[in-house]
Amino acid sequence: MKRLKKLQNRIVFRFYTCKVLLLYRTYIGLNSNPKAQAKYHEVSEHLYRLLGKELNLPDSTGWGLIPKTLRPNLDIFLRQYLTRYALQKQTTLLFFQMTSQYAIPTAIPVPHLWRKILRSQGYPVPSFRSRLAFLWLQWQAYSRGIRRVASLSIRELKTPPNVGTSPPYAVICDCPSSAITQNKTDFQHSRTLLTWYKNSTIIPKGIKEIWAECPSLINAHQSTETVKIVEQVHPVIQSKLGKIHFVLSSIGLCVLSFAQWICGHWWTPLILADAITLNHFARLAPGQMASSYLFHFGNWDLRPLWTYLAERQGARVQIAYYSCNTLPFCFQNGERRPPLPILPIINWPENAVWTEAQAEYFSQHMVHAGDFSVEGPIPIGDTQTLLPELPKRYVAVFDVTAQRPVSLAARGIYADYYSSETICSFLLSVKEALAQKNLTMVIKRKRNVGRIADKDYVKTINALTSSENIIEVDPKISAERLIEKATAVISIPFTSTAHIAKALEKPSIFFDPVNKLAKDCAATREVPLVSTINELVDWLENLP
Repeated sequence: MKRLKKLQNRIVFRFYTCKVLLLYRTYIGLNSNPKAQAKYHEVSEHLYRLLGKELNLPDSTGWGLIPKTLRPNLDIFLRQYLTRYALQKQTTLLFFQMTSQYAIPTAIPVPHLWRKILRSQGYPVPSFRSRLAFLWLQWQAYSRGIRRVASLSIRELKTPPNVGTSPPYAVICDCPSSAITQNKTDFQHSRTLLTWYKNSTIIPKGIKEIWAECPSLINAHQSTETVKIVEQVHPVIQSKLGKIHFVLSSIGLCVLSFAQWICGHWWTPLILADAITLNHFARLAPGQMASSYLFHFGNWDLRPLWTYLAERQGARVQIAYYSCNTLPFCFQNGERRPPLPILPIINWPENAVWTEAQAEYFSQHMVHAGDFSVEGPIPIGDTQTLLPELPKRYVAVFDVTAQRPVSLAARGIYADYYSSETICSFLLSVKEALAQKNLTMVIKRKRNVGRIADKDYVKTINALTSSENIIEVDPKISAERLIEKATAVISIPFTSTAHIAKALEKPSIFFDPVNKLAKDCAATREVPLVSTINELVDWLENLP
């Protein structure tokens, strides 16, 4: 058995290695083939149109699993679910391979209707393997539902009844641990999603307590008078009878879902886990529901089913976009990147964005979304690390971490602008300009990606940080803390840090080192763009 297992691992490893190498050859070929590049971006438009089409579900969809009033929301929920768990993982590889002569047909775990549409557009979707992949996706979803029943039932049976809450309270759903980590200097001045929300204009009036859903910090952090760290979004059911009804009805939902599944209703296992959570939420007492539920950009692609019921019952369902780098790139040759394919199925009722340009772009493409409010910079996380000792006058420089081409190829991603060459040129050109003005360069990388960082990029960073008048800070430190004391800010297009600097009334600019981007696109409406070292030096000349 050990020999067979070893042989199996070798076969899988060699197959994966060959596949990645073929994709890598395709990636390298894209750099010198404009037609292939155009094809790569064309497939994003196809996906955009695909997600905009309804699934043509029967009227009885969701019978017995969710309330009848929520059935109209199932179509868009299923499209969001398939995008997260099927299309984002597999279709990018398929689309990527369409630009190559080394194409390897990839199984796409989507319903028959979508497979048919993809084939009509020329994509080689294998029929039998795609059906097996979709069956496996359904089984994974059904298993997730079974685990949801087990976890919620154990929690309900272990926790004593009549455990009430102290409304009004708000909940930050799926809160990142970095959004709770307190700055050593002062919690009130840390730059996190939690502290931003407490002081924002979108939080309902009269909120006395904020729940932060973060299971990983249950034992690591103590709750305070105004912030409570919780493992689940919803409190426990108050009555013993309600707990028993929930457990029995959830088991019944699992049986009904399986019966409908084997009868040909492919969508029932996909909605089971959310139907269980919805069943739990529906059994809470009226006073147990939060006044608002805040989600963030990290989980914007899938709106849970229970939020539709919460909205109907008067709760506010909100999402905060902690990034402003969502507008399409516009190039000097007239080329414009297509919109994000997922935009047509985003339907959050309240959307907090950074700028007017972002609000206009989202409202144009998010046809099902609700209201948009411009809130300025929205942070996500911070670290306890303090800033190093910095000179009085320094320029904060923000890049995008370059990743190895083979890693990008394995995930079906083509970094046409954020290539290692562009980012290294950005850093070296900024160094040259700042050296002419005798200004200190303080670099903050976007994030630490470990071994998948591009080698040339790592060498450039190491060479710069060993030079005089150049300092690197921890990537986990909030950009706002670094910008507050900076003389000016230089960002690679179109990172959000440029807008943070503008909000803090600091001189801010985008620098395009390869002179490809147009200066009149929506992304540059509020922050100017320069494309040459001479322009950058002239801008530095006018610093206060």
